[in-house]
Amino acid sequence: MIEAEALLSVFEPGQVAHWAKATGFIRRERALSGFAFLLLMTVGRAGLKQPSLAALAGALRPDMSREALHQRFTPAAAAFLQCALNHVLRQTPAGRAALAAEALAPFRRVLIVDSSSWEVPPGLRHVFRGHGGDSSAACCKLQLCYDFKSGELAGTELTPGTHPDNAYTSVLPSRLRPEDLILFDQGYFKLDTFAEIHRREAFFLTRLLASTQLLDARDGVPFDLAERLDQVAGDAWEMPVLMGGRVPVRLICLRVSEQVAGQRRQKLLREARNKGQQSGQRRLRLCSWTLLITNAPAALIPAELMLLLYTLRWQIELLFKQFKSTLGIHHATSGQESRLRCEVYGCLILAALILRCHAVINNRLWNQTGRELSLNKLCKRIQERCFVLLERFYLSFRHAWQYLEEEINRLINDCLKTVQKNRPSSLRSLGRPSGLRVLMYPLDEPAAAEKMPRTEVLAYA
Repeated sequence: MIEAEALLSVFEPGQVAHWAKATGFIRRERALSGFAFLLLMTVGRAGLKQPSLAALAGALRPDMSREALHQRFTPAAAAFLQCALNHVLRQTPAGRAALAAEALAPFRRVLIVDSSSWEVPPGLRHVFRGHGGDSSAACCKLQLCYDFKSGELAGTELTPGTHPDNAYTSVLPSRLRPEDLILFDQGYFKLDTFAEIHRREAFFLTRLLASTQLLDARDGVPFDLAERLDQVAGDAWEMPVLMGGRVPVRLICLRVSEQVAGQRRQKLLREARNKGQQSGQRRLRLCSWTLLITNAPAALIPAELMLLLYTLRWQIELLFKQFKSTLGIHHATSGQESRLRCEVYGCLILAALILRCHAVINNRLWNQTGRELSLNKLCKRIQERCFVLLERFYLSFRHAWQYLEEEINRLINDCLKTVQKNRPSSLRSLGRPSGLRVLMYPLDEPAAAEKMPRTEVLAYA
């Protein structure tokens, strides 16, 4: 069962009115209240097939002209919705249970970080600069931090499309607590960030950047990883190393199939040609391996579990898919910065509440029955009911939460994931042994490698 009254507490009219006054969005009594504007930019916008200015104005009660609504999209309006979003992200719902999985148990949170970008009208290029050329002149990027263990959004940031992920990396350590695990891709690779995460007693898991200098942690001597891997007889190998001579990590190397290695080499050569460069032989040889690094000890992340944990990173791609295909976060057509920010913040508020609803039900289901709730199905079902929910809000806050509670509890069975033995979910895969044997000895003992049973060749791109 879901208690929608607590879920919708962000829409409590008195609290919303306080935010509207504090941000300067409402300075005197007006036809458009802060409460009505918040509803419009969240459930109202999501319920419209085409959220044009005229459609948004027509969804208000009482109706407002499109010209009058256009004038309400101000920096203060964006600040008001950002205030509401920050409130939602800070909330810790009472009685919330984290996912119970042995692989996740050692960590306070399992955070996944990634970004997604989309084109915006060219008139916004002075604020949200794009790459130009064959790409758009204006583009915005959404940085997202998602806690897989609790199922909640942990942070968001809207930046220009040209803002590199590597630049955003520097803010991540300040958001971590001891015993957190953070997953991200190579775009966020930065030695200073790794060192700071380690200093804060948190853990990271990511892929090694091939150009990183590595030192053998046993003697502090630099070595060539490609040459050393040429000597490995098995399909998996682990070694303690120092990245850049100062960040201690476990390096786990997993051999991939020839098909995956070939695809990687083709991509590398294609990117080099586009830049008018040549790809080095060393990098081409490393394409035969997936190279993972972590500062977590083997007691917390055994080598055979590392790849499964890293693949959880794809869960955030599913969130971006829902944000775009179902909630239409990228459908902004206005060249006005404040309106774009209002639409994005409104969408993120609704997304955060849907994720919270999903987490409350899904975590309880998994912990008690081993079943999972489909986020895709739930997000679509709620979006289909958004306009009705808006009408109920116009009647009263009580009418709204009673309607939503009844609908969600009625839809739970229809939104359950189908259990497929041949295609287990990411969560279910964590409980399955990988059968991976990892070499853990000096490579100057080749005889030991020959005795090590070979595993099935990995095929992870």
